[in-house]
Amino acid sequence: MKIIDRYILKSHLLPFGYAFLIIVFILILQFFTVFAERFIGKGIGFSTIIELILLQSVWMIGLAVPMAVLVATVLTFAALTTTSEMTVFRASGISLYRLMAPVLVAGLVLSGLVERFNNVVIPVSNYYAQSLMLEVARTKPDVGLTENAFSKLVDGYSIFVRDSN
Repeated sequence: MKIIDRYILKSHLLPFGYAFLIIVFILILQFFTVFAERFIGKGIGFSTIIELILLQSVWMIGLAVPMAVLVATVLTFAALTTTSEMTVFRASGISLYRLMAPVLVAGLVLSGLVERFNNVVIPVSNYYAQSLMLEVARTKPDVGLTENAFSKLVDGYSIFVRDSN
């Protein structure tokens, strides 16, 4: 691996980490705002809520990685352009395609890993999250109900709740 490849990958790593953490945080906040009303104040333990958030955050990882790669790539090459390093590389005879090669290879490797993650880990996590939500709905029946909407707690049955106390 050449020095330029290591430099570009190292420049790419920090924006990727920040973008990944921010995107996962936003997705967790979105999940929490959707389900907070359903779980808070219903007598569900804090550990159960944390377990549910952790189980649900697994699919968020599979969604956040491609977005983080995109953001990191744009930020990395924008930083190279801003600091005139792109001009120096071009003046040295290094093409843009050569500069993109390490990011493309890293992206291909990462996409293979994410594909494997999406096919193996996420289905198991979704199964356990669904099981936990059904268990909570069975022990605390009012948890699974939402006002002015049909709620499907058990397969084959839907319940419409106009108002709940």
